[in-house]
Amino acid sequence: MTVTTTAESAPRFWSEEPSSLPGRRRIRARIGGLHCSLCTGTIEKALGKRPGVDKVAVSLTHEQALIEYDPSVARAEDLLQTLKDIGYTVSDPRKLRSYDE
Repeated sequence: MTVTTTAESAPRFWSEEPSSLPGRRRIRARIGGLHCSLCTGTIEKALGKRPGVDKVAVSLTHEQALIEYDPSVARAEDLLQTLKDIGYTVSDPRKLRSYDE
């Protein structure tokens, strides 16, 4: 049995929110592996260097990142891959974590 995953059926590891800036998108993702303010700074710096990213806010308390970007320049999938590339895990902020986590 072969399972084909399309862009429409692929799991998304972020939620979209309205942006206050015209022509921009805002996404929120839960980030695993945050331990201190150095982690938040590392994430903000890595994402802030990406073309098309206007604003990055990382919450250590909520283990989430809020990213505002220009969708004509950057894709949400690529931005979240940046987080994975620097050693963090990413999950949908709308999903509850298990009790054991």
